[in-house]
Amino acid sequence: MTTEHPDVHLPTVSALSLLLGAVPLMPWMVTDIAALGQPAASALIAWLSLAPTALAYWLFSAGLPSTNAANVGTLSLAEPLAASILGVFVLHEHLIPTAVLGSLLLMGGLAAACLPHLPRTVRDQPQYRTPAASPGHQPQSSSA
Repeated sequence: MTTEHPDVHLPTVSALSLLLGAVPLMPWMVTDIAALGQPAASALIAWLSLAPTALAYWLFSAGLPSTNAANVGTLSLAEPLAASILGVFVLHEHLIPTAVLGSLLLMGGLAAACLPHLPRTVRDQPQYRTPAASPGHQPQSSSA
C-alpha cells in the first residue's frame, strides 16, 4: 500500500480507523457520566488511549514500510498471544482449554517462523526428466 500510495500517512490511517471504531461504542460510555468526571477515571482513559493504543499503533504503522508482509503477519499473530499471557500473569485470569490450546498453537507457529531457513541442496530438488532424456525414448525428427 505504501508503494502504491506514497502520500498516505499510515499512522493517520490507524488513528482514524480506531476513532471510527470507537464511535459506535460511545453510547455505552455515556451511561455513567458521573464516573467520567472523576480525575482517576479521566487519567485512566487518557493513559489507555495514548500509551498502549495510540503509541503502539503509531509504532506498528511506522514500521510497516520497512517490513515485509510475512513478518508483519507473523508479528500480528503475537498480539493476541501477548494479551492472553498478560491477562494470565498480570490480571490473574484463567484461560479455558481452547484458549490454552490456541495460545500453544500460536507459540508453536511463531517459534517455527523464527527458525532459520535451511538452504535446499541439489539432492532435495525434484528430479525432472525431459522426454528426450528418458531412457528408451527416440527423439522425433522435425523434417516431415
